[in-house]
Amino acid sequence: MLTRYQDAKWALQSPAQFSSATGVEIEKRTKHMPQDTRASFDICYRFWYTAIQATDAPRHADQRKPLMKAFTPALIAEMQGAISQRVERLLDNLQQTGTADFVAQFAYPLPSLVIFDLLGLPAEHHQTIREAAAAIVKFPTAALRSDSSQVAQIAVCLKQAEVVLKELILQRRAVPTADLISTLANQGDAGSRLSDDEIVVLCNFLLTAGHETTANLLAGSMRHLLSERRLWNQLREQPELLGNAIEELLRFISPVLWVSRVMTEDVELDGHVLRKGSRVQVGTGAANHDPSEFKDPETLNLTRSKPHSLAFGYGSHFCIGATLAKLETQIALSGLLRRTPDITLESKTFDYHPVHFLRALKTLQVSI
Repeated sequence: MLTRYQDAKWALQSPAQFSSATGVEIEKRTKHMPQDTRASFDICYRFWYTAIQATDAPRHADQRKPLMKAFTPALIAEMQGAISQRVERLLDNLQQTGTADFVAQFAYPLPSLVIFDLLGLPAEHHQTIREAAAAIVKFPTAALRSDSSQVAQIAVCLKQAEVVLKELILQRRAVPTADLISTLANQGDAGSRLSDDEIVVLCNFLLTAGHETTANLLAGSMRHLLSERRLWNQLREQPELLGNAIEELLRFISPVLWVSRVMTEDVELDGHVLRKGSRVQVGTGAANHDPSEFKDPETLNLTRSKPHSLAFGYGSHFCIGATLAKLETQIALSGLLRRTPDITLESKTFDYHPVHFLRALKTLQVSI
């Protein structure tokens, strides 16, 4: 486990020694599973460990390249209006209820709706794809625990999503529209085009990465801003701080706590040898609270100078949707500060999902 900022940063920027292809390690757990679970495991494995975050060059570059053409600054800027509309509708619903679970009624749906708009996913399929994205993040923990029952449940959700996405891919090849599924389905010639299976995995990954992490950031931000009311009031009085505040919230909350790597060779670090083939957990959450890198790291300081966190990773695997996530968070927090200035927390205790690598609140009860 690497928990210091400089060690974590070094690992993330050294893919030749710290491989992202961690599936080889997780496969060892299959020997503890019943044979009839293997088919379910293989489905889950394909969705998680052949996706962009778990691959190395050149496969990683082959997957990242088509996405880079979609996540351009111009396209993200064009999405600002659509994101604002989504935020306003969710705020309308919040204000009608008086009390609400902020996670279920705002933080959770907003990022998925933005990704659905990007993909061009019809509303009738939203729930199926949402359930698949929520399920897949539980797979590494289920595999590490050799939890055959949970692996089987996750696989069912993924198969349902695959049916929907493959049908949409066929439709968009026949009649392309202005969305990411059409771009992925029709980009390149027959020799370089992504396969249907690869597009399905990429679409599911985009929702998982763009949905879960941003939802965690939004919920965590509201928990801490409202717990320390002076911070909420500070943003109300100085809205120009919001951009920097989001960088600090990313550092402080660290929506992704751990990323995994596998050593490709023996590497010595401070007298310890990280052996070839061993799994290394890179503690981005701990690194973002390293006192040698950040003064008073346990203080949420909205005016902190350049809080250069590892919340979006570093190096070749730096989050492709970082700009979009920050834009969503800025529009969402701006709307909340403007329309719900007196929002308050209804609870002083907070439960998180038992997913070891995410900082994900289960609920956040608020009064509007």
